Amino acid sequence: MEKFSLVDKTFREIIQITLSDPHVLNFVRLWKTTETCGQFQGQNLRILFTEGLTVLEEVCSELMDLVDSVRGEFPRLQFLSDGEVMKILSLHPTPLSLLPLVRKCFRGVQGLEVTNSSGNDLMSQTDSNEYVLSRPAMRVQGVYGALQEHLPFLCPLEPAVDPLIWLGLLENRLYETVKQLMHRCIFARQCQKKLEQNGVPSPEASELPAFWQQASEYPVQCCLVAEEVLWCSEVEKAFQDPDQSIRKSLKSRNAAKLKSLCQAMQAIFANLCDGTLATKHALTALRALILLTMKHYQQIDGLAEVKGSLESSFKWQRTMTYRHSATDNWNQSGLSQEDLCCTEHSVYVNILGMQLPYGYEYIGPENWMAVNTSSTERAFLVILFALSSYRCAYISGPSMSGKKETLLQLGWALGRQVVTLRICASTSLPLVCQMLIGALQTGAWLVLDSVESMDQGSLSVLGQHLIDLHQHLSIAPKQQKVQELQDLNDLALPERKPWCQKTAEMECQVPFAGSNISVKPSFGCVLISSNGYSAEIPENLRVVTRPVSLMHPDYSIITEVLLVSLGFSEAASLSRRLVSLFSLAKDLFCLPDYVCRDQTSWLVLLKRVIHASGDSVVNAVREEQYVVRAVAVVVLPAITEPSRASQFKDIFEEIFPTGRSFTILQKYVKEREQDVLRNAVSEELQETGLWPDSPMLDSALTLYETLELSKVVMLLGPAGSGKTTLYQALAGALRRLAEKSSKSELDEEDDLADKTKSKVPSGSRWYSINTVVLFPNALPHEELFGRCYRHPGCWCDGAITKVIRTSGERDSLVNDLSRAKDRKAKKPNVQWLVLDGEPSDHPGWFYSLRTLGDLRDPCLCLLSSEKVQPSQELKIIIENTSLRDAAPSTLAQCSLVHVSGQDLWKSIWKNELDTLYQDDALDRNTLKMWKSAADDLFSRTLTFIKHHSLTTVLSGEGDEGSGIIDGLREITSFINILHALLEEFDEGCGLKSSTKSTQKGGNFTTFLILYECIYTFSICRLTV
Repeated sequence: MEKFSLVDKTFREIIQITLSDPHVLNFVRLWKTTETCGQFQGQNLRILFTEGLTVLEEVCSELMDLVDSVRGEFPRLQFLSDGEVMKILSLHPTPLSLLPLVRKCFRGVQGLEVTNSSGNDLMSQTDSNEYVLSRPAMRVQGVYGALQEHLPFLCPLEPAVDPLIWLGLLENRLYETVKQLMHRCIFARQCQKKLEQNGVPSPEASELPAFWQQASEYPVQCCLVAEEVLWCSEVEKAFQDPDQSIRKSLKSRNAAKLKSLCQAMQAIFANLCDGTLATKHALTALRALILLTMKHYQQIDGLAEVKGSLESSFKWQRTMTYRHSATDNWNQSGLSQEDLCCTEHSVYVNILGMQLPYGYEYIGPENWMAVNTSSTERAFLVILFALSSYRCAYISGPSMSGKKETLLQLGWALGRQVVTLRICASTSLPLVCQMLIGALQTGAWLVLDSVESMDQGSLSVLGQHLIDLHQHLSIAPKQQKVQELQDLNDLALPERKPWCQKTAEMECQVPFAGSNISVKPSFGCVLISSNGYSAEIPENLRVVTRPVSLMHPDYSIITEVLLVSLGFSEAASLSRRLVSLFSLAKDLFCLPDYVCRDQTSWLVLLKRVIHASGDSVVNAVREEQYVVRAVAVVVLPAITEPSRASQFKDIFEEIFPTGRSFTILQKYVKEREQDVLRNAVSEELQETGLWPDSPMLDSALTLYETLELSKVVMLLGPAGSGKTTLYQALAGALRRLAEKSSKSELDEEDDLADKTKSKVPSGSRWYSINTVVLFPNALPHEELFGRCYRHPGCWCDGAITKVIRTSGERDSLVNDLSRAKDRKAKKPNVQWLVLDGEPSDHPGWFYSLRTLGDLRDPCLCLLSSEKVQPSQELKIIIENTSLRDAAPSTLAQCSLVHVSGQDLWKSIWKNELDTLYQDDALDRNTLKMWKSAADDLFSRTLTFIKHHSLTTVLSGEGDEGSGIIDGLREITSFINILHALLEEFDEGCGLKSSTKSTQKGGNFTTFLILYECIYTFSICRLTV
């Protein structure tokens, strides 16, 4: 405190002097002033600032023990960085300041519903910073998830002075809310099913499935669990009856339900697709239910061969079945919904004799897009056995085959908290131990992705920690059973029901890292290898983890199910052709290099194509067109070699004949807007000195559409192919169109100012672009992404991190749901972060961008364990010439646009002639003659240079591998020589003839200039 007081006193003196004399030069120059003021000028001021910052860093370092105690009071803070935890101690606790921490501690929460005693929404007021948590009138009524999904609390969350206490109360309130809403949803679904069985139709059942009404009242997570519980009950009843027709009717009802859901999805596309959050939430809920219904359909097919008892069947035992503790007693007890809310109940999952309690972690509506296959079921089974017996699992398999996605879907299906940590070579062991302590205390699953990236010594220490945990956790259940028997004998407690025994989680104390930690039984640790099956890890780490090897996924089932969930009516046919296209292309090495490698899956590329296909309409021809456009946008620009691209195009057109009728496939750009953008890009290219030829314009439109689909785009092409010019021309064209659009909108508003407007004019799609260019190979890894500065806990952002963090801070931190409807839509402030440099293993900046390309949850993972969320309007463009050292896992998350730059020199020469003609340096006849001479000589000269292995005088020994585009340096040198000769001849005689009498002489002079230029160029630039 004494150190801080001294710095604070000095800072206050500086502020007082600044207020009295705010001129900047007074702090730089040493004027004749008082002795006190002289201390705050020039070099003295710099020394004061440096010493003050050093003292503050020491204070922050001494506060690290306090940070550890804060994490002990609320264990979810173990998953956050030191800087994020320090904000709780340094900032005045307000909803605005705590909401970012709430979002990171609770995955599904996006906003808070905060009201005062009069019922007004404080979060929608402009002075929300004035409302602190300790204000008596302030209460949290509920939370909001993604897509405006609302979870109202059963009773408001009262304010608290201590933010840690408030976060703990929020955790308990959210847990109880999800549990109660799930219980009510299950009960409502059961009552509705009874009414249907008794012949009483449910309201509006003919318009949309009953699930839609439930999805508007309950979270999607609760609705899906209710469907699982109901399906399990129906299957058991069907197999208890000896009549085989009941089983067949179960399958037919499931098929009818799937058909009804698909029709509902198509009805939304046709009539209700207005882009509102309510419509998006309905589409998300229907997609999730379609995927779940198709899963049940596949499971019923698998159970059709069961002859004996269902309970003794292995196929049924290996299936994850959801049960509710109160479901078995509803028929006998006759309790109402209000009575059942007061009774003890729980949801649990049965699989191969294991009874796993549901975790009630709120996941959100957008994370339920898993596709069930036979390989997925096997993976779920093996992972659950590994976590139940070893508490640790080690997953290996083909690259980009969805290993982490499989684990996430399993954890979310059990309602568990799943925390991921991406490991790199710079990840410290203390950080991993901190995350491990958080998983132990919260009962979460800790996922260490790319664990083989750590050094062998750190992995060996981690293995020893896991061995100690495994030994202590193996002894703990035996001690708990002995203690329970003693308690039963002493207190003579009645025997509990089986489901109560399984769901009563007993925490145990285990020693870890020098202290005793309270461990929840649901804890699990999963290590994932990103190096296929050949990752090297220490022996002790192999012993303590249960190995799990995943195979290639079932592409055909995944493709068909995902297309059906998007509303495609021809999903079966399209999925077969898509899988055939990718399989044949990989066998013929036509796909991008990072997909054609061994132990590599093309699942990520396939999902990107399906994602780009978008929402279908009820028309088989249009559906095929959408798939064709998606392949053309995602796959074709990523194939760099012309021979491969030509071969893939032949296969593509053979499998999808519709592709032959498309030349430029633009999905998001309408035909009229496409022409407008093309003209704007053409104007920009002419201003930069390039002739707007068709290949360059097509590349610009392809880049624009790719940026609409993906957050990370890689511009690939040889040096001098026009990559920089391409994105600069596109950015300039968009700025120009945005300015014109803004002016036209202002004119429309002025015209309609005195008129009654029944409809607000729709805004244009054009937006202004702000570009930030960085050269990552010129900076070390720490200056790009950040590092701990001098003392642990003092984190300093790098250049890339600053850009991403700043873009995320521009987004609103509060979900203002009440004012969103009345707020006029504003054009987005789009920012392009351009990284110009070759990917390499050292310092590995390209690999660190892997998580930014995730379609579901893009973020930048820092070494401090912090995850920085970028703005939705931020796009990252990576400009390079080679993929030789690029990580395949990162490439799979990017969209590639190849810029060949072929015959770029022709565009430069055409633009040069056009400029000379416009500047009155040449007349039309001279221009025609020069153009004809260039067509005859330039191509032959460049071909002669290439075929005879001639090199330029200025070339170095390693210049052959530089990859500079053919003809670029030659035509540039030629133009420079031409300008020099033009200046020389222009002093003596004009090149542009004004009379017919001098036309012949002028043409001869200009021809002589061109001939001398070509001769000089050939002699001075070439050597054998």
